[in-house]
Amino acid sequence: MGSGIYVIRAYGDLIGKNLEIMGLLDERIEGIKLDVITAVLEDSICGEMDNGDLFAIDFLGDKGALMVSADTSESLEVLCAVASDYMRGGPAIRYLSATEGKKIPTLLWVSEEEVDDVVGLLIEYEWVSDLGFFGERDIDYYTSAEGRAAYTARQKEKLKIEKVLGVYPSDLDVAKIEAMSDFELFFEIKSYANRSLGHISDYLLDSSVSESMYAYAFLVCHVCERNNIRVTKFAGGVPSVPDFPEFSRWYHFYNSHFDGFSAEDMAEFLDACANGEDISDLLPEGDWREYQFN
Repeated sequence: MGSGIYVIRAYGDLIGKNLEIMGLLDERIEGIKLDVITAVLEDSICGEMDNGDLFAIDFLGDKGALMVSADTSESLEVLCAVASDYMRGGPAIRYLSATEGKKIPTLLWVSEEEVDDVVGLLIEYEWVSDLGFFGERDIDYYTSAEGRAAYTARQKEKLKIEKVLGVYPSDLDVAKIEAMSDFELFFEIKSYANRSLGHISDYLLDSSVSESMYAYAFLVCHVCERNNIRVTKFAGGVPSVPDFPEFSRWYHFYNSHFDGFSAEDMAEFLDACANGEDISDLLPEGDWREYQFN
């Protein structure tokens, strides 16, 4: 592997903290020097191998993450053996992590319950390459269309539960929304827009979002997904829903058309829709992407 810093991260059910790892290191690695003060005061294990290589072991975050680094791969191999035993098995994900122009080999231990979501998230990161498993487990399913679809579906369900703007549908009938045509979605969105809800982007960091705004944002995101309108996403797939030109073009394509209807025309149009009649001649012509703002 060559010299340099090699990182091991361990996510999962860790049993014990610094003192337990220090006990294993002291017992298993001959000549190791441990900085007890740092371990106690700063929650970080630092030390020196008998060959002079420095190393550090840190718990990260609130999920029991463990990072191990050392000056050379030779020292890391020794530390890895202890870390692996400490983790008591579990799926180990391997990848190269691009950091400050370097690609650092990384091992990531996770619980069996978390492995699908962790791998799915790593696939999305541009700084991760050569993703695979350490051992016999195959990565192919996770990178396949089926695996990616399953990951996306799981994340959407999680975000709905967490009431994330743009994902949580509020009291909307999702099956009904998915079956709607674009012009039907337009009328649904317009009914919310007419309530003077304001710009969706204004609510992204607002904890007092109304149920109407959740529904409105869900409809907008659904239209964007259906029409391949780009929606910027934050970490973890959380969508940002600003009022951007492309969505406005879609909205005004329908709005300008139906604004030309009289009350009588609109009543006849809605009756024709309800009766399942052919309304193709009453819909706007052309492609919404070619709509020109007045």
